[in-house]
Amino acid sequence: MPMEFITIGKYNDFSLGDRDRSPYGRATYRMSVELPQKSRVYSLYLPEIFSSYRLYVNGTLLTSMGNPDSKDRKTGIQSVSFSARGSVEILIQAANFSHYYSGMTYPPIFGLEKNIWRYQYTRLFLHNVVIILVFLLCLFSAYFFLKLWDKRAGTFSLMALLVTVYISYPVFYTFFSPGNTVWYGLELFTTYAIYFLYVYLQNTFLNCQARGYRIFSVFLLLFSATAFLYGTFGSALPAVHAAFPYAVTAVKILVSLYLAANVVYAAVCGENFSFFVPALTGIVCVSLWADRIFPLYEPKYGGFFPEYCSLAAVTAGAFFLWSQLADAYRLNHFYEEERKRLSTQVAVQKAHYGELTEKIEESARQRHDMRHHMLTLYQFLEKGEAEQAMHYLAGCDINQAAANRVTYCKNPIADALLQYYKNMCSQNHIAFLVTLEMPQDLPIEDIDISILFGNLLENAYESCQEYQGEHPFIKIRGKYGENGFLVRFENTFSNPLKETNGKFYSTKHNGPGIGTESVKKVVQQYQGTVEFAREGHVFQVSIILPI
Repeated sequence: MPMEFITIGKYNDFSLGDRDRSPYGRATYRMSVELPQKSRVYSLYLPEIFSSYRLYVNGTLLTSMGNPDSKDRKTGIQSVSFSARGSVEILIQAANFSHYYSGMTYPPIFGLEKNIWRYQYTRLFLHNVVIILVFLLCLFSAYFFLKLWDKRAGTFSLMALLVTVYISYPVFYTFFSPGNTVWYGLELFTTYAIYFLYVYLQNTFLNCQARGYRIFSVFLLLFSATAFLYGTFGSALPAVHAAFPYAVTAVKILVSLYLAANVVYAAVCGENFSFFVPALTGIVCVSLWADRIFPLYEPKYGGFFPEYCSLAAVTAGAFFLWSQLADAYRLNHFYEEERKRLSTQVAVQKAHYGELTEKIEESARQRHDMRHHMLTLYQFLEKGEAEQAMHYLAGCDINQAAANRVTYCKNPIADALLQYYKNMCSQNHIAFLVTLEMPQDLPIEDIDISILFGNLLENAYESCQEYQGEHPFIKIRGKYGENGFLVRFENTFSNPLKETNGKFYSTKHNGPGIGTESVKKVVQQYQGTVEFAREGHVFQVSIILPI
C-alpha cells in the first residue's frame, strides 16, 4: 500500500478501510518528542487498546498488554511513567488476531507525571459520580415500580440500569484487563437495547402508537442480540466486521428518523403530550446524528455523544416520570386513607345496625310479654280482684328490658359516629365526653358531616391510644344557633406534632395529614373557619360554619 499519514482513530482495524483486506495484523506506532534538557518524570496514559501491545521508550521495554507474538490478548487502561529529557522516541508494537478493533483506536495522552495522574483521578472521579447517580436513579425508579406497579417506572429503571452498565466501561477497564470479548459484547448490547427503550418509552408517553411500532421494536431487540453475538463471537468473521459499522450507522439514522416521525404523527393525531417528549426526542436525534457527523471526536474527561444523550435522557426522564409517579403515589395514599375512612364508616353502620336489630328484637319481646301481662290483669279485674291486680302490676317491671342508650345529638350521621367511637373509647378506658346541640336537618351534606366528624374522631382516638400519660380523654362541645354551627374537639396526645408555618403534618407519613386536609376543604366549602391549637398535651380543633 502507498504511504499514508494516519491519525489515530481514523481506522478501527488494520484493513485501513479496504474491504478486501483482513482487519487483523500488526502495526508499529512511533512518535518522536523533543523535551526540555532538564530531566523530568513524564507519563503516558494509554486508553483501552483492543490489541496486545508492547511499549518502548528509547528502545527500553516499559510495559506490555497481552502477547503480540501470539493470540493472547488483553484489554485495559494503563499509565506508564518514566524519566526523560531531550529527544525521546516512544514506540508501540500492536498485534491483533482476535478482536474486530485493532491497533490504537483512541489516542494516548502524554505529559508530566503529576498532570497525568491528576487527569486520571479527575476522569475516574467524574465517571464514578455519574455512575453512582444513574444507579441511584435506577434504584428509586425500581422502588416506585414495586410500590405502584407502574410499568413506566419499571421500564425507566431498566433503562437506568442499562445506562449504568453502558457508561461503566472506562472504570471497568481501569481496574480490570479482560482477555475475552464478552464485555464488549455486553457494552454493544446495552447500547442498542437503550435505543429500543427510547422507542418504547416515547410510545408510552405519547399515548399514540405509531404505525410499524411493534415491527420496529422487534427489529431493535434482534439487532441488540445480534450486536451482543457479534461483540462476543464475531472476531473470526472479517466480512461481518466490515459490514457492522455500516449497520450501526443505518440503525442510528433509522432510530432518529423514527422517533422524530413519532412526535410529528402524535401532533397530527391531536394527542396532548408534555413538552418533555419532543425535547428528549430532539436530544436523542441530535446525539445520534452528531455521533455520525463527528466520528473523530475524542473526549478527554467526558464521554461520547450517545453517552451524553443517555445521561440527559435518564436525568430528564427521571424528573418527568417521578413528578407523575409522585402524584400517583400521593393519590394512591389518599385513596388508602379514604378506604380506611370508609371502612370505619362501614363499621359504624354495622354497629348502628346491630343496636337497631337488638332494639327491634327487644321491642318484639316486650310486645309478647305485654300481651301476657294484659291477659293476667284482665283475669284479675274480671273476677273483681282489684287488689290482686294492683299487687301484680306493682311486681311487673315493664321497662326492665328497655335500652339504656344515650343519644348524643339528633343528627343521625354524627350520632352514629359518636356512638361508635364512644364504644371504642370504653373498651380502651378513654373518657368520652360529648355536649352537642345538633339538629337532625342541617344545611350540610351528609358526606361532609361524615368527613368532619369521622376524620376528627379518628385522629383524636388514635392520639389517645398513643397517649402515655394518665386519664386520656376526648371532649366534643358544639351547638347550632343564629351564628351557625360551632364545634370544638379536644383530645390528649403524647407524640410530638409536626408543625410548619401553622400547618400540622402527619405523624404516619411525609406531608400534611390527609384527614386534616379533608377537614379544611369541607370547612372552606361552606366559607367557614377552622383552627388547630395545642395547650400542653391537649390538642384542639375549633370549627365555625356560618350556615
